[in-house]
Amino acid sequence: MAVDEMEKRTDEFYPQAITNTLWAFTIMKHPRGPALAETLAPVILKLLPDMDYELKPIEGYKDGEFSTQTVSNALWAYASMNINPGAELLDRLGKFVAKNAPNFKAQELSNSAWSFMVLNHHPGDEILATFEQSLLERMEECTTQALANTSIALAFFGGSKDEGLKKMFDAVKPTSFRLSEGNTQDISNIIWAMASVGAFETKLYKAAVRELFRRDLKDFVMEGQRMLYHTRLMQYDYDPTRKIVDVVFPDWVEESCRTAWLEQAKETRVSTFQERVAETIQSLGFDPIVEHVTDDGLMSLDICIDKHKLAVECDGPSHFYSNLTETVNQKTKLRDAMLAKRGWKVVSVPYHEWHTHWATSTNKEYMKGLLEDAGVAVV
Repeated sequence: MAVDEMEKRTDEFYPQAITNTLWAFTIMKHPRGPALAETLAPVILKLLPDMDYELKPIEGYKDGEFSTQTVSNALWAYASMNINPGAELLDRLGKFVAKNAPNFKAQELSNSAWSFMVLNHHPGDEILATFEQSLLERMEECTTQALANTSIALAFFGGSKDEGLKKMFDAVKPTSFRLSEGNTQDISNIIWAMASVGAFETKLYKAAVRELFRRDLKDFVMEGQRMLYHTRLMQYDYDPTRKIVDVVFPDWVEESCRTAWLEQAKETRVSTFQERVAETIQSLGFDPIVEHVTDDGLMSLDICIDKHKLAVECDGPSHFYSNLTETVNQKTKLRDAMLAKRGWKVVSVPYHEWHTHWATSTNKEYMKGLLEDAGVAVV
């Protein structure tokens, strides 16, 4: 009954009451939480002040006003429930973070960065640069987990422009990350974040890999093992002979984490999207192979034209940001880079483009254009 009453009277809520409610429902994992979160999203958007409003920490705010905690709690709650409250609200909250970052607690900033990652919402270069700068300047205020969460959140978007995240890692003293205090997932996140932006030559990267020697394989969950092996692959692609980066992973990374990585291939299934693209390629006179495995056995291609060493990747919604539906995300860029290192030229077939051409029966002409742009002549 209390929940029903709250849903009826959302217009009476003030900002802190709204986010406190969201936070409580998230913590309790209440079954009505997601529905209430969706109901409250437009209410929060309506209550947001003008952008020139200065957010203050919770200790200095007046009843009914927005505080830094109000913003970070709202982002955290929606991310924890995996409810996207809409691009407009997320963009507005992000701008408040960028404008008022010095007033946010370090943990609030970490929670905010993590939330944008979970919601797959690109916050924009200004906000990414703000997170990087805040992390660099306020590391002593963060737990190792907060540092790890912020690092992987920034890496999820590739960091800010001009290699901002890589430069941040370059400037970090390893002791500032207090690696020994982090759990195994923290270490996995930190190492993967650095590898994803090519920060292999930093002191922090070397220190983080050395920290692996202190850990036991059984302490790493499957996802952590996959991240470690992905990191190892990225390092090998960066410096196969270890002339630049003389970093050696523990033996169990190659032995057991490789197995965890390969399990991903078994989890894939051929989609209708893939089947239709493959059929279209075949109609153009080629012999496409679906779910072809690279020579080293480490990567699976959606479709390949082996004769031309061409990988055709059918990129669905998970390969794009929720608010930038035509911009491939960082993980997709990393995939393409790894395939290129293995001698494959990648042709991306974005789902939104494909669906348009399939619906108008122009898919054959569309596919012909993609292949010819990639240097493959269609007779």
